[in-house]
Amino acid sequence: MQLIPMVEVTDKEELSLALKAIRPCACTAETCLIDDWPTFEFKEEADLFKMAGDYRKREFNAGRKCLRGALEKFDVVRLPIPSDCHGVPIFPEGYLGCISHSRGLCAAIAGKKNDFRALGLDLEMTNRLSASAIDRTVHPIEETYVKGDQVRASLIFCAKEAFFKAQFPLWHTHANFRDVAFRVDAENQSLHIEWMDKRYPEALRALAGEIYFNYRYFGAFVVTICWIAA
Repeated sequence: MQLIPMVEVTDKEELSLALKAIRPCACTAETCLIDDWPTFEFKEEADLFKMAGDYRKREFNAGRKCLRGALEKFDVVRLPIPSDCHGVPIFPEGYLGCISHSRGLCAAIAGKKNDFRALGLDLEMTNRLSASAIDRTVHPIEETYVKGDQVRASLIFCAKEAFFKAQFPLWHTHANFRDVAFRVDAENQSLHIEWMDKRYPEALRALAGEIYFNYRYFGAFVVTICWIAA
């Protein structure tokens, strides 16, 4: 059994404040503690997880709770949110968003397709990457910034996950961590794409300068939002 480190209400509050600081104004966000959501809200969703373990069920429920909460801020009625064959949530017509979990915390963001082409979110602890994981994550372009530092490498990892999640519903590209490289603007707590491998389609690579990232550290976590405006 995997043991999940305890998180507290203060972690959730700090996550909410971090998301408020970094999300674009047309984007909504919601957070929760995973352990607070042991039951399914809709039978259609419960039927998908009959064989899953208890923690996976709570994780899914927390994600959908946050996603529905973010959508409700646009007056979207609470409905089941199924997943497609890739596990990506199927949003109500005209909306998009993203979910992320990390060690007891959960968050989701949502927006209108009139405002965004893509939205990505990732939440990570900053004390978990091993030296070998850092090596797999950090591109040579990023090594001058990271310098083997676990916290800085965690930011790079988090931003790449947010980017992968943002692009996947449109371009369905599976890539490695070293197939994109960032330049970190620590003063403004943002990142910019410095380089993308040809593994990514040309249409996406052409948008590199229009893909935006904001990040915040809080406690032992880092959270990143990635977006492409409509």
